[in-house]
Parts: sequence; C-alpha cells; structure tokens
Amino acid sequence: MLLFKIFNNYYYIIIQIIMNEMNSDIKAGKDSKALKDKYKQRIHTLSLLNDLTRLRLILLLIVFRKLSLTELSTLLGRVKSTTSHHLKKFDDIIKISTKKKRGTTDSNIYELIPDLLEKLSVNFEDLENLQKKENRELFHYVIQNDITFFQLIINIFDLINQIYKVIDDSSLMEKSDSGVNYRNVYLDNRIKYNAWFLTEKGKKSYDKLVKEFNQKMREIILQDELNKEEDLRSYLVLNTFIPLEKIIQFDPSSVFKFFSIM
Repeated sequence: MLLFKIFNNYYYIIIQIIMNEMNSDIKAGKDSKALKDKYKQRIHTLSLLNDLTRLRLILLLIVFRKLSLTELSTLLGRVKSTTSHHLKKFDDIIKISTKKKRGTTDSNIYELIPDLLEKLSVNFEDLENLQKKENRELFHYVIQNDITFFQLIINIFDLINQIYKVIDDSSLMEKSDSGVNYRNVYLDNRIKYNAWFLTEKGKKSYDKLVKEFNQKMREIILQDELNKEEDLRSYLVLNTFIPLEKIIQFDPSSVFKFFSIM
C-alpha cells in the first residue's frame, strides 16, 4: 500500500520496501523450519507404523477412541509390558488421561490427540509462500511423506491379505476344530472396492464429483466427532486417484528416459 502514497518521502518508501522484504525473508525462514519440523514428525510417526503391532495399536485407538492398557493388551494379544513399550514410541500423538474408563480398573486411559490428522497433513499451499531454495529443500520431505503414507497403506492391505489367506486355507480344510464359519467371516467383513479407468473428460467430471464428495465427508466426520456417544470408528475409506498413463511407462532400467517424457 505504501507505493500508492505518492506524497510520502521517496526514501521512506525505499526503506519500508527493504524492511518488508527482510521481514518476509524472516517469516519464510520461520515457515520453512515449521514445515520441515511438521514433515519430519509425520515421516517419523508413519515410519513407526511399519511394525505390524504398532500399526494395529494405532488403528485400535482410531477405532475405539479410548482404551486402557489392559484393553489394548487384550486386543493386541500382547502382554502389558510389550504394549507399554510400543505406546512410549508415540508420546507425541497419544494422550494419557487418569480418568477411569467404565468397565476397567486401569488408572491410565490412552487416546490419540484430537488434531492428529491435521498435524500429519501436508498442505501444498504452504510451499507456495516459501522461497525457491527452501521449496527445493522441503520437496524432499514432501516426497518422503508420500512414500511413508503409501507404505502405511501397503501394510494395511498386507494385513488384509494375511487374513484372507487364513480364511482361504481354512475353508479348504475338510474338517475344522475351531467351529468358525469362515465363509460368514469373509462375507461380514469383506473389503468393498471399485476401480474405474477415465478419459481426460471423465477426469474433469470426477474432479467435480470428488470436490463435492470431500465436502460431504468433512460434514459427516465433523458430525461424528461431535457425537458425545463416541461410537466406534470401524471403517476406513480410501479415495485414490492414480495418473496411470505416466506410471505404467516407468521402467527401473531406464529411469532418465521415463522422467524425460513426464
């Protein structure tokens, strides 16, 4: 706005411009450090979930919201000392309260911090306000965020595959002493999925639909969070968009050729 105040002294304007640039550089530096710390924390947390027990522990807290050490240990099928060992690795995202939960004698109750997903989220708009040099430095952390998140999803699907394999192997046995109806187990817990292949025109329609869908999902999640009954969050919904045309052209033996056509 100073540039429009032509009646101001010329040198005063120059000084103000210089000071503004310096303040912008300082702010960018602070923003850069804050974003780096944020991404490092996300990478660290997601990397911890490469361990199946820790992955199940966090998913249990997502689903059940609040659990005592006894409840967590029982659901994990681990002794309390092992469960406590894993819990300590998540000091930054797990909140401990001393208020007793109904049905348990444990003094400590564990739950995830309220803004966990926000703390672990990546906002690409933040990067646009940083200097180019800092953008290049932060780009590494953005890529690592994606890699660790993809690995998390792989781990979840690997767990599902293990369950399906047990169901398949058990269903082929002529006799089972467990008395479990594996067909019903499968049908009651079946993973539902759809896959579509889109043209560029179809993608534009999809973009519009997903924008509306995301808005509706935010409303549903907010309503769930406001629910004082704290119902179980028993379901995970994944919405994934893959630029298949470019991905399928990747050949590890000719990496540079691939990136030259991107």
